[in-house]
Amino acid sequence: MMMKKRRLIISIDGGGIRGILPLMLLSQFNRLIIKERIGNCINDKIDFAAGTSTGAIIAASMLLKVQNKYAFLPENILNLYVTKGPQLFDVQPMSERKPQALNAILEATFGDIKLKDIPTYFSFVSYDQSKKEPFLFVNHSERLREVSLAKALAACSAIPGYFAPVDLDNRKLVDGIETNKNPSSLAYKNARHVFPNDVLVMWSFGTGQLTGENYDDIEKRVDDTHNEMIDIAQEDKHFIYHRLQPELRTADQAMDNASPENIQSLMDDAEYFLKYHEKRLSALIEEFKNIRAGRL
Repeated sequence: MMMKKRRLIISIDGGGIRGILPLMLLSQFNRLIIKERIGNCINDKIDFAAGTSTGAIIAASMLLKVQNKYAFLPENILNLYVTKGPQLFDVQPMSERKPQALNAILEATFGDIKLKDIPTYFSFVSYDQSKKEPFLFVNHSERLREVSLAKALAACSAIPGYFAPVDLDNRKLVDGIETNKNPSSLAYKNARHVFPNDVLVMWSFGTGQLTGENYDDIEKRVDDTHNEMIDIAQEDKHFIYHRLQPELRTADQAMDNASPENIQSLMDDAEYFLKYHEKRLSALIEEFKNIRAGRL
């Protein structure tokens, strides 16, 4: 009997500057993968990546190759968030902020890259205001292959009331948080379509557990999706699911607080999570190593 292939899926929530949290975790996974000699970097172990809003920016950056080398390791993207956070996540009303700052950074970073240029499967989540339904940017769709990556990511990050919708094929596309802040379920469905007979391993990265008055309908859907994924993992014997959701201990829960002080607090909270869950992360890497070797 032919052994089933093993596929790694990463799924990254939306959350603005709080994308620093999954980036810190991904950086640690990258170090462990290199240390355990599983690969040259985490990027080349990813078979499918999904992201909403800031998660889409992170996922896309990790998949890009320039001259057959990955353009951004998690550490590089983290540095971008630390240094460009105030421009990337400036969500002042349009009348009070620099126009199209986010779009300018996306254009400068991704240039003329089109969706067809990304070599790994992906799904980036946006929301179609005109049809009131999710819209996914995927590279296994012929009609989207010529769309620029910068435009796709702008469409995934255009917060209504703060950024103008992105027009595409008579659609008005806005931030995917409007529909699926946690893209895990959409990632699973698309990855299972692409890899119908393979073993799927998903690492789902949250951007901080929100509490109190910040725990709204969007956050409830994040948790509902997590519970849905637990159920799917019980039903699909060829699907392994892990959710990594740091606690916000000292950082502001706001997704647009990109002050140096809050960026440091986010990094401190991520460090606390990594220290507290050190054994769990090492176990995930060991599990992944055994899965790749066909021992699980």
